[in-house]
Amino acid sequence: MLLAVLLTSEGAIVAGVSADAVIADILPALGATSLADLDWASNTELYQWADEAVKRLSHRCGVFVERDTSTTTVSGTSQYPTPAGHIDTIHVTLNSLPPLPLRATTVAELEALDGNWATTVGGVGRFSMDADGTGFITLYQVPVLGGQSLTWIFHQFPPVEITTGSTVDVPSPMGDYLAYAMVGEARRKESDRAMPEVAEHCDQMMALMEEVACAYWGPGQ
Repeated sequence: MLLAVLLTSEGAIVAGVSADAVIADILPALGATSLADLDWASNTELYQWADEAVKRLSHRCGVFVERDTSTTTVSGTSQYPTPAGHIDTIHVTLNSLPPLPLRATTVAELEALDGNWATTVGGVGRFSMDADGTGFITLYQVPVLGGQSLTWIFHQFPPVEITTGSTVDVPSPMGDYLAYAMVGEARRKESDRAMPEVAEHCDQMMALMEEVACAYWGPGQ
């Protein structure tokens, strides 16, 4: 049912889930009529649990896709930091004349291609994401020309931390995912209101929704 809703035009257009609205909806499930009544879990914790859930979702499914052109080549420099929030790379283009799509290549493949790949200077045609650990892209060959930007399409973490007034840029049916996350963690929290069986049920529902989300957006990292 959720996948059917996501695939409808309504599901695609009605994007944006208000964290505040989700919290208001789950208060009865937490035995409260308002945040003031909720004396065993704070609103700060609720936002934190929602934020952690969205980050988990962004790792498991390709929910948040970003395009970045802020990286510019420097002559003689092959390694550049990834954009903020980067999880994994989908596509990179060197904005030369004409623009040149770069081929993703592992270090093992580069070593098989060129024993001196790390120092070979020439025209850029490939990139590697595993040549210098996480957080960097390595271009092959080492650029001769500087001043050429990279168009980078990648999966990212949500760009802002969820807090008061936050809107998560996902179709509205995914509001249930945040609801299960907050209720599950609240009922998992050690207190006289803990309900481990409810927390377990919420975990199962989140796992099911992740399967649906990955079928819709594709897998993440």
